[in-house]
Amino acid sequence: MQPTQTLKIAIVDDSMFMRRMVRSAVKECFPAAELLEYGDGQAAIEQLPAESPDLILLDLLMPRLNGQDTLAQLRALGVKSPIIVVTADVQQSVRDRVRELGAQGFIQKPITYEKLKTVLGEVMSS
Repeated sequence: MQPTQTLKIAIVDDSMFMRRMVRSAVKECFPAAELLEYGDGQAAIEQLPAESPDLILLDLLMPRLNGQDTLAQLRALGVKSPIIVVTADVQQSVRDRVRELGAQGFIQKPITYEKLKTVLGEVMSS
């Protein structure tokens, strides 16, 4: 994916503050990106399949439907978009589980431009 290409990127996080931080980092990487934001996993699974985003940035710890269940349901619904998990949980078992569920990347919070750029480069080139 070329940096000049307009991307549609979904941010799924229950924290408005974290969505704002992620939005800021994404805009540094892709100033022209179209951003979609969802405050919980349930809203994401109800709307994302129709949106066909180029990338999904997904928090794990959310009410209603956590990130692991959201990830599993998005994949079950046929969503093929690359999914990068953005979380404060650093346990290797969690990383392994979300990769098994179909996540292509993992960013530890707090998110920064440098972390996002590195993981996006890895995901978009694979």
